[in-house]
Amino acid sequence: MNLSDGLLKALDTKPKFEKKIETTNAEAYEFYLKAKHKYEKRKNMDDTVIIQGLLQKAIELDDNLIIAKTLFCWTYLFTGETDKALDILVPTLKQVESLGNKHNISEVLAVFQYIYYTKGKYEKALEIITRMLKIEQELKNESGFAYCYNAFAGIYYDRGDYDESIAYYKRANKISIKFEKFASVASNYHNIALIHYQLGNFHQALKYAKRSIKLNEKKLGHKHSIATTQQII
Repeated sequence: MNLSDGLLKALDTKPKFEKKIETTNAEAYEFYLKAKHKYEKRKNMDDTVIIQGLLQKAIELDDNLIIAKTLFCWTYLFTGETDKALDILVPTLKQVESLGNKHNISEVLAVFQYIYYTKGKYEKALEIITRMLKIEQELKNESGFAYCYNAFAGIYYDRGDYDESIAYYKRANKISIKFEKFASVASNYHNIALIHYQLGNFHQALKYAKRSIKLNEKKLGHKHSIATTQQII
């Protein structure tokens, strides 16, 4: 088995951290919340179509509800329709930059970074995530720091810069532990273990694999994640 295939990406597509929501249209926001809930529970294409319909209604009611537009982009990325995501994303970036809302700019940059990352355009992805981190630092949003650090870690891993990748996973975990984001912590322990395994550092690989398994058993009960990590041991 190629263990790199089992790398648990800390970039779980849409960022989990919450941003400040600005809307004067309660009905639009309600449609967004319904779409967000459905997105988090989605199972198939039928769910995605429903989500997109709810988001379309939200955007029609409030064109400045940026979180609805970015979630719309994530639904297209979920189905592999990157061009459709970009059709929304490019004008949305211009819109948020003109509005000057840093929370929204960061939200849009997260989608751009993910697209560049998945296309293997690592230098561009690094450029975008560096800009995003600067904004999150200005906002003093620690959860945003963690998201960016995980993004850096994933990029450096794919580029073969393993020491940098490990360093960023550890930086992300310091914040995720503080906010009890145990799924992210366990995933990062797995990733660190995998990198050490690939480098032949088997003692370190075992140490971090055990940490991941222990956290999954005690806090999460993720049997699939436990089984994946056990392949390293």
